[in-house]
Amino acid sequence: MQGVFNMTLDQINPVVHDVGLQHSDSWRTKVRRIYDHQFLYCFQGIAHFVSGSFTCTIDRRCLLIIPPNTPHSFWVDANDPAELYWFHLD
Repeated sequence: MQGVFNMTLDQINPVVHDVGLQHSDSWRTKVRRIYDHQFLYCFQGIAHFVSGSFTCTIDRRCLLIIPPNTPHSFWVDANDPAELYWFHLD
């Protein structure tokens, strides 16, 4: 049986697929689904997230982790638009 100590670094190290800055794009009226992990870190303003019955407000210094295959809606606040860093990894 192969244990974790027999694995190479590329087998245990997550791969970052994409990184960016989110500040104006929203998908409030549609549901989005991503097939890798997504991290959103808010450093300014307010954003909103909905997945099924779960709803949250994302504001300064919040980190939201969205698991793979999670249908969700997201939008920045009209009065205090959020600016967020995001990245996707496997």
